[in-house]
Amino acid sequence: MAGKLTLAAIARLTRQRYHHDLVANLVSLAARLLGTRSVGYYEVAAPEEEGGSPRFQNYLAPDGPPPSWGEEKVLLRAYRRRRPVRGKVSHGAGQKTCVVYPILGAAGVQALLLARVRAAQSAGQRELGQLLAVYQNFLQLFERVDRDALTGLYNRQAFGETINRIMHPARGARGRRKDREHVYWLGILDIDHFKNVNDRHGHLIGDEVLLLFARLMRDTFRYEDRLFRYGGEEFIVLLEGANGDSAQQVFERFRLAVEATRFPQDTRITVSIGYTEISHEGLPSDVIDRADRALYVAKNSGRNQVLGYEDLLAQGRLRQAEYPSHQDIQLWLNAKA
Repeated sequence: MAGKLTLAAIARLTRQRYHHDLVANLVSLAARLLGTRSVGYYEVAAPEEEGGSPRFQNYLAPDGPPPSWGEEKVLLRAYRRRRPVRGKVSHGAGQKTCVVYPILGAAGVQALLLARVRAAQSAGQRELGQLLAVYQNFLQLFERVDRDALTGLYNRQAFGETINRIMHPARGARGRRKDREHVYWLGILDIDHFKNVNDRHGHLIGDEVLLLFARLMRDTFRYEDRLFRYGGEEFIVLLEGANGDSAQQVFERFRLAVEATRFPQDTRITVSIGYTEISHEGLPSDVIDRADRALYVAKNSGRNQVLGYEDLLAQGRLRQAEYPSHQDIQLWLNAKA
């Protein structure tokens, strides 16, 4: 029998601070309301392009089986209509009712909730619709908190949560194998001589340069790459699933795009980039430091170039950085207590 929505359930949902916990709580509540254990939360992993279809990925189980062909059709209808859609899909020897609810963000449909139910639960579906209205409002609040006000990229706070989840997936409720099997790269992008832009043209033009720089980032990097404004004229990109040569090529492509772009007031700018592979050991500050050391070499050897920390080590241009282990840090904290 389907459950009932309570104020306590809404309070528990809106108490979550991390996106993964928020989604997991929503899925749990939806399953209870609809009287089913089969609920999936599908992110729009790639938006719809002309002549193509969007790609959907199960957020809580990215390594699990993809939606069936019938479910994919219902997901697509809900995505395009921007309203709940119900359909019959094959399931084993019989059929099940599949109900999909689009979840709207600031930029349109950003996820879809898919429930496989034996029969339509009209009361539960009404309550789920009310819950999703609360969830969408809360999600958009999350977006405002986690976005940089000027560029619209994710901010430093969102970066901290993302890098922690990538480096230590077992610490979160997800415990995903995906983050341990995939290779990630962190690049720090720093606009060369940006102070000269502000001094020569004023901060209003400086802001326009930052806006166009952020737009170039969106146009150059993939939809699934994570883009952040770290502070001032410094930005961070997290690349997923690339090897060292591919990471170098991706960052080099962006460097060339910046070099070829005419910015406001016919301003010409360049960018220096330092990058490193993200390991699952140590602290996020260790990874940032490695990329920053590569960036420092780029800045001090001519600017307008892309350098990788691992390549610089192999060339003898940098020495291996030594960082305290988690055990060393814990021993130090215990000694201070």
